[in-house]
Amino acid sequence: MKVSFRIRSEYFNAIRDGTKWFEIRKWSDFWIPRYLKVRKSLEHNCRVQAVFVCGKKVLRKLIVDVEVWDNAELALGRIPSDQGKRDLGDGPVIKFILERKGD
Repeated sequence: MKVSFRIRSEYFNAIRDGTKWFEIRKWSDFWIPRYLKVRKSLEHNCRVQAVFVCGKKVLRKLIVDVEVWDNAELALGRIPSDQGKRDLGDGPVIKFILERKGD
């Protein structure tokens, strides 16, 4: 199974470099079905691949877990940036955990 994420350059680079190991999305009609499919696939020990797209650049990472958090601040462990607040809102978010080197 694959899940595609369009992301900004700074986040693409951080994931590529291994300093960012998760991706967060707003709990929405678009992301809820994807969350449910990822969770079900992981429960059945199936591989789930995240495909990150930034312009013409593509990066693939395995998703090793998926979590629902009450809000972005809790999921991030910090107050989101202004852009993060606009993207993620005030409600629940989905946190896709990526495989890290050594996992």
